[in-house]
Amino acid sequence: MRRHRHALQLLTLLSIVGGAFVAYYGITLSAMVRAASTTPGVSSISALALATIGCLYAFASVLGFCGAIAKHERIRCLMVYFYATIFVSIILLLFTYTALAAPTTISNWLRLHWSSLGLEDQVCCKTFEDAQAYLSERFVYMGIIAGVSVVCMFIALYCVVMIVTVPMVMRDILSVLNAMFIFLSLGAIIYGTYMTYHNIMDAGQQWMASIIITTGILILALSTIGVIGSKAKSRSVLLLYVVGICLCIIILLFCAVFTITYGGHLAEAYQSDKFPGDIACESGLYGCSNCTDFIPCKGAQKQSPTIDIWQPCNSSNPMPCFTNMTVLFVRNQTHTGSSPIYNQAAECSRCPEWSKTQVISYTTHMLDLLGIFALINSIFLFLALLSAIIMRRSLEGYQTESI
Repeated sequence: MRRHRHALQLLTLLSIVGGAFVAYYGITLSAMVRAASTTPGVSSISALALATIGCLYAFASVLGFCGAIAKHERIRCLMVYFYATIFVSIILLLFTYTALAAPTTISNWLRLHWSSLGLEDQVCCKTFEDAQAYLSERFVYMGIIAGVSVVCMFIALYCVVMIVTVPMVMRDILSVLNAMFIFLSLGAIIYGTYMTYHNIMDAGQQWMASIIITTGILILALSTIGVIGSKAKSRSVLLLYVVGICLCIIILLFCAVFTITYGGHLAEAYQSDKFPGDIACESGLYGCSNCTDFIPCKGAQKQSPTIDIWQPCNSSNPMPCFTNMTVLFVRNQTHTGSSPIYNQAAECSRCPEWSKTQVISYTTHMLDLLGIFALINSIFLFLALLSAIIMRRSLEGYQTESI
């Protein structure tokens, strides 16, 4: 036990430093965004969210350190740290995927936020390509740091289990998880119902919404059975609980593997049945126009035959006018070279700011996140399964009260 306590103290101290660093980075980034624009919007919110994650990480680590060195109320403090660590680990896990997947979609994000961030005046980001490479590299570093942090937190959780003892942790987990499953199941039912009425599901993927609703109902019923079984100390009720948990784990693992493996194919299936602009508008992607009231297309034409700079059709310009095109991010060019951001042409449609390739990439990443979320839920269900099995075995040996 002493070895595990020393390891937990070291890990929590490192986590406190890491959490403080992430919080400092988020606060600094938020200040930079606010200084660059009077209407920072989503960019500032993202930076503040990063700072909040860092604060939660540091606070959870402080709890763990106090529990590792405390002589009284150690178990209660360590159990609070146990659940706080699980919560922060989930956030960091999702952040790790988002950060590592960001380089594939950061081009469009940067194009939409370029004017509000004021990056053109920074040394690192004089051009769009420099800014894209700089931010992509930073996102990868942050994703790696978050991934290492998750590994350290899981090692810390193992130390907590060894200090508190497995039976006591599992008994407490069963009570907490069953209460958490109630909210999780209600969220799944609401989200599945929302997906049923979502226009994207018209692409023939209604089965995904049905699986989410069914799983939510099943978890809601199982949480009730788990509470009854643990309170009544009934082995038969716990057996029913174990069988139901196993069924839910199988369903969630199937959904996770399928969405992560075939997410790209599902995203392309959406595009074959729905216009990319419709999906972008329905998903509320940033910067979309023509989603509610369709604006008449003014047409687009090149300013000159040798430079890829577009402008709205003008009778004084002899270049041909394409009436089915519109100009994105209109800006007065102060140089003769073309820009990958401003004064580019796109077909007139709903949300022309997002191309078909970008919408497919976005949909694929959302399906991947859905699969990762299913995997995380499977982990919680697996913990509940272990807790129920341990309690059922203790009931068989008449050792419930000693646990």
